[in-house]
Amino acid sequence: EDASVDHGTAEGTYAEMFTASLESAAFIEKDRDKLLAIALSYIPADCAVAHSVKTAMKARADGLDLKAARELVVKESASTGWFMAPQNVAFTVLGWLYGDGDFGKSICAAVNCGDDTDCTGATLGSLLGILGGSKSIPERWRAPVGEEIITVAIAGFDNPKTISLLTDKTLAMARRVLAEYDAPVALGARAETRGELALANPAAAKALWARSPWQLSAELICLKATLDLRAEPIPNAGTPWPVTVTLVNHTPHAQRVKLTWRLADGLTGPEPGTVELPASGKLDVTAELSVAPVAARELRGSLEIAPVGRTQVGVIPFGVGTKPAPRPGNLTVGGKATSDSEYDREPGCTALLIDGEITGPDDFEGHRWHAALKPHPHWAQIELAKSAAIGRVVVHSADPKGHPVSFVGEVSADGQAWKQVFEEADWQDAMVYDKTIAPVEARFFRLTIRKSSSTAYADAAQLSEIELLPPGK
Repeated sequence: EDASVDHGTAEGTYAEMFTASLESAAFIEKDRDKLLAIALSYIPADCAVAHSVKTAMKARADGLDLKAARELVVKESASTGWFMAPQNVAFTVLGWLYGDGDFGKSICAAVNCGDDTDCTGATLGSLLGILGGSKSIPERWRAPVGEEIITVAIAGFDNPKTISLLTDKTLAMARRVLAEYDAPVALGARAETRGELALANPAAAKALWARSPWQLSAELICLKATLDLRAEPIPNAGTPWPVTVTLVNHTPHAQRVKLTWRLADGLTGPEPGTVELPASGKLDVTAELSVAPVAARELRGSLEIAPVGRTQVGVIPFGVGTKPAPRPGNLTVGGKATSDSEYDREPGCTALLIDGEITGPDDFEGHRWHAALKPHPHWAQIELAKSAAIGRVVVHSADPKGHPVSFVGEVSADGQAWKQVFEEADWQDAMVYDKTIAPVEARFFRLTIRKSSSTAYADAAQLSEIELLPPGK
């Protein structure tokens, strides 16, 4: 649940599942290799987190030193990049593998791998604490931290003053919950585990994998409502987007429930309607949303759930990141794109200028044209399949942190003699440049970028898509 809210889905979720199962099993099992096998059983064998963890384990088994093992993990997780789950979970495992059972050496090994160091150190520290108890943490590591809890990150409640008090309160609440559900679990310093525990449980893992990560819920006194977006909420403009609303009746009586969609301009959906929810039953309601062809890149909406005859109303808010579709009549279809250069890590990327895919502000790597890292100017050129009248030029940026600022647009009938149709010296829109020009017959269009907005990579130029449209479109 936490991963779905804060860590994205797929690899971020698998990382949390791996860590949660690893630490849970560590209360019972102490063998490191068995624990790693248990944790791996709860995530797909072919996911990136599993691959990175196995890479770390093999590096240790093959006798590589820590630095070489770290470089191998970086290489094998390059497709997901920095500050992502696969690499950092593997760095945590490297600390454990190369720490030789020493708390300080283990923590330093994980943190010295770099990247998301607060997470790797904290995750490994908690695991070692579970395995060895607080007595296993040397005084030189305990003393600077101490027992006292001082926080400004979370407010609004009277937090316990020490770690010991927090632990006591957590255990007290756990005992109440276990008793409420009559769970056969005992908590205590001398509690023993009885019977066999299925620590490695592929069936349970697969049931977790099958859950939709795109669910949002509202819990009312009389019912629970869950909105399942069913896919990443970045629908294509003009394409129907099916969603499901699941209602669960908490009462032994049938209920009538009104569903009202409240949507921002550019986002459309069903009219308000009432459904019949059977007594103590469950009902799935399908709905269809749609994003207008020309809409903002971020839209907000909410689903209002109102049981008829009751005063309580539930609201499920959600957000949509839209992916604009190419406009009808785009003249670049069937054309050819060329450029002054390409980034050496993205060979062949020039063709993506007219592939019909307009990227979002957070999803552009591998879906854009990126020039080589050499000084401006950079240029991108489109040759149409045949000469046509051009009346509008739409240029879509890729990375909003590196959009064109100073640029010139030119057209040509033969690719030799060029005519300037627009010029900008200080363009500020990070995502799109939409220019209506005097109609001109041409077969070639060229955009020359003199300066881009990135200060970190001043020589870089990049674009997502170029659209050329007939007059009046």
